[in-house]
Amino acid sequence: GMYLERRDHHSIAMYQINYFFEYLRTDLLIATGQRDATFLERVHLKSGKSREETKRLFEFIEMILGAKTVTQEQLIRLNKLIEAFKNK
Repeated sequence: GMYLERRDHHSIAMYQINYFFEYLRTDLLIATGQRDATFLERVHLKSGKSREETKRLFEFIEMILGAKTVTQEQLIRLNKLIEAFKNK
């Protein structure tokens, strides 16, 4: 039912986020342990993305990380934000 599906969305979201963090570590050489203001600035500078886009992406990521369930809409948005961010 619905609960199982949302749990699946949650695990897919966690996988996508971990995969994205791995990209940050290997491609941009940014440690992802502490995601503070300094981290955001580093991601912004190394990625060439605006501060605004960087902040928006990570606010959404942190929200997902703190959520117990993830909707299909949130999963789609997460995917779009990450893809847009990775496309230079």
